[in-house]
Amino acid sequence: MSGSKYFFILKFGLVLIAGVLIFGLIYQAVSSRSYDKNVLSAIGSAEARIISDNAHLTINISRAGSLVNLTKAYKLLDQDLNLLKNFLRKNGLTDYKITVNPTSIKEELIKGNRKTGVELNRLVEISSERAEKIKEISEIVSALSSSEVVFSVDSAEYYYNGDWPYEQLLKEAADDAREQAVAKAAVRGRHLGEFRKVLGGSEKILPADLPKIIYGNYDQDYYDDSTPEKDIMVTVKLLFAYE
Repeated sequence: MSGSKYFFILKFGLVLIAGVLIFGLIYQAVSSRSYDKNVLSAIGSAEARIISDNAHLTINISRAGSLVNLTKAYKLLDQDLNLLKNFLRKNGLTDYKITVNPTSIKEELIKGNRKTGVELNRLVEISSERAEKIKEISEIVSALSSSEVVFSVDSAEYYYNGDWPYEQLLKEAADDAREQAVAKAAVRGRHLGEFRKVLGGSEKILPADLPKIIYGNYDQDYYDDSTPEKDIMVTVKLLFAYE
């Protein structure tokens, strides 16, 4: 996992803890009261759209090498790397950081019972704040492939390190939970009473516009790094009294 991803998860984890502490203070204010059985719980959520501000693309360059002349294969890989750099420039990506990993030998190529060569692989990591451009490159880089060399995407990760309105989303999620609780109480012919405590909650960073129900329970965090455009969803489960 890259350093950006560690920072990404840590940042949102700390924000979630802060939110729980805020609700914890509310809970402490009422925790000394005696509770009866006339309580109900409700789940509320709120969302906001964000665009990733950092992306990490890993491209694998793979070609066959002869056992007789591996030096030539390594030189060709260097040419392939220059080809990739020119491709990035021609497609409008100039502001990026690149890391070229050592070449690895993946497997021996066997023809019949005779070893004829090896498969050489070189991973190239590209980082940029232009997430949408990285996504575009990831979709077209395979066009560089030929009968002798293959360019393929090993991974593409998109992160958001900017500020986001967590406190506002937390408030909206709590308001939504209260509305759900009011509706539940009304079905039972009752009126919603006071807020009792927070039962749980989560934050999810999800692919934009996808059904959110498939990403676990209300108390399960989720961090998506597969798309530049994302939805932040904050969910809380609250307990209320009803009369």
